[in-house]
Amino acid sequence: MDALQGERRQQRTGQQRHPNAEFVYFAGGDQCKYAAWKSTALRASVQSVVAKGGGSGGGSAGHHINGSVVYDACQGSITSSEALANPYDSYATFTTGMFDWPHYGGTINDSHFVTRDRMGRTMAFVARALKDGLTPGGNAWGVGVEEGGSLFVGKDGLATLYGADAYVVLGDHQPERAVSGQPLTFSDYKIWRLSPGRTFDFKNRPTCGYYLKSVTNGVADSNVYSGTPATSC
Repeated sequence: MDALQGERRQQRTGQQRHPNAEFVYFAGGDQCKYAAWKSTALRASVQSVVAKGGGSGGGSAGHHINGSVVYDACQGSITSSEALANPYDSYATFTTGMFDWPHYGGTINDSHFVTRDRMGRTMAFVARALKDGLTPGGNAWGVGVEEGGSLFVGKDGLATLYGADAYVVLGDHQPERAVSGQPLTFSDYKIWRLSPGRTFDFKNRPTCGYYLKSVTNGVADSNVYSGTPATSC
């Protein structure tokens, strides 16, 4: 079910459509407009699909809104260099409470990941989520998918990647510095690189297989998209 088409139909008829849908796919576009549906009947319809054992996902903006913390871009898009220079930049805005899918809590999604060099801004988003208490348990998980890739998360929390690489970026401690108007410092993000066909278990999240990268005074380590995975953790 295309989410935009579903909204228009629902507005015309005032009735819930596609009661037997098994998967809801949110197309790319403007995640700020999607985030505005947070308190609408359309959101409830999507949740009912997942509650029955179906799924929800999307590409680009549609991927963003399926995280538990949504970078909504309502003030405009932010680059990695801008976010690392000031994680509280006015363009770094978030919506919470949109969706909270089983086993996918504490996540912040990003898209066009390598092509548009978005590792840095995901690192900043993770630091913000931790500093502001937007995710539970002292952990925040960035999930970045490259152009042409799709990550499908089943009701059991097992995510399967198709089409292009993806990255899972874990912050499991407070940033050394995440202050408005100052560059970010955060040591030892744990990063998993997933190739097409790989899976990632969000129900039983891995504790090994990551590589480490840091940000110091707003500058990320070199080669943030690759590293030697840890084997003894």
